[in-house]
Amino acid sequence: MENKIDNQITNNLPPTQYGSSKGPNVLSKLLPLTGFIPPIGLAVAVYLWSIKKRKMAALLTVFISGAFIVLFVWLYSTHKTSTTSSYRHTYSVLQTTNTGGLVSGQSMVFSRPTELQPVKNNTDFTKISPDIVKFNAYEQRLKSGGSEKTVGFIYSLSKVLQVNPALKPQRLQSLNDILNNTSSNEQYNQLALPVEAYAIYILKPYAINFSRAQPFKSQQVQSGAWRFDFTASSADSNQPPLHGQLIYLIGKQSQYYFVVGATKDNWNYDLSIWRQITYSIKIDQAN
Repeated sequence: MENKIDNQITNNLPPTQYGSSKGPNVLSKLLPLTGFIPPIGLAVAVYLWSIKKRKMAALLTVFISGAFIVLFVWLYSTHKTSTTSSYRHTYSVLQTTNTGGLVSGQSMVFSRPTELQPVKNNTDFTKISPDIVKFNAYEQRLKSGGSEKTVGFIYSLSKVLQVNPALKPQRLQSLNDILNNTSSNEQYNQLALPVEAYAIYILKPYAINFSRAQPFKSQQVQSGAWRFDFTASSADSNQPPLHGQLIYLIGKQSQYYFVVGATKDNWNYDLSIWRQITYSIKIDQAN
């Protein structure tokens, strides 16, 4: 099932853009120029070196050519990643998605942009949890520099809630007291770090910085849910920074982890769509 995003929101958004209107175009024009100058400069330097009293001029020419080589390498690297890092997209159609559950009644349902397509993911969660999990991945990929990079993503995960039903109200109250900013850092970390670990594991090798948890509520989810905003950076300069949210929800028999995000520019360009995605989440649904 597909549904059009609210017209008022869509009409207020500018059309799809691929970075700055000047950035990539300027780089494309400068690259050939900076690559053309060094060979000519070196040839001139050799010629000047052969002429008496022109050795200083030759050395200066070599220095200038070297500077252009450095500039060429920098421009090439910047141009190679600019398409992905500055990618901005306006999403216009949402598709209802049912992740399926480990058993009936433990599925998650949400709306996702049609551009985010299901992808195979063989992540082994047994390294961080002994529990059997249900994992689904949806990504929007963009070809850049001869390879594909992910510019938008949704990762959903569910596992059986290991809590005695009779103790669940006390468990939820404890989570509320500790995660809702009324606890010490030590108490908070004891609960928050295991939740954050799933997003960290999914997005590795990115380094992730989480905000403190905030209660999450929507028309479909009134309690037992928290939102962790995050930013992520990579040691690889070819990988653009990410922004996103981790939503942690406790259902009747399962607990759910919902990770949604995008490259920084793409996330900030269309914040309304990411909000609609998280607000569409329904848990404990039939498969």
